[in-house]
Amino acid sequence: MIPPKTDPRWRAMVEGRLVFEPSFLALKFLLQRIHIRLHSNAQEVQIDEMVNDLYSFFEKYERFLSDDIKRAFF
Repeated sequence: MIPPKTDPRWRAMVEGRLVFEPSFLALKFLLQRIHIRLHSNAQEVQIDEMVNDLYSFFEKYERFLSDDIKRAFF
């Protein structure tokens, strides 16, 4: 089960403060894309959108992300 979207670890993952090596290749690509967007002068609204994108991805592919969920959140 993934943590609620309000959990500060989602934002930490987007900002690169929660670091782990994803095993699911699509997640690795998503995080790279998010970090590129973040480092191109992202504003607060954009960071919130990135958190929403990341959370939605985890929600949609939760059954494939069990190892990554354990590593990132537990």
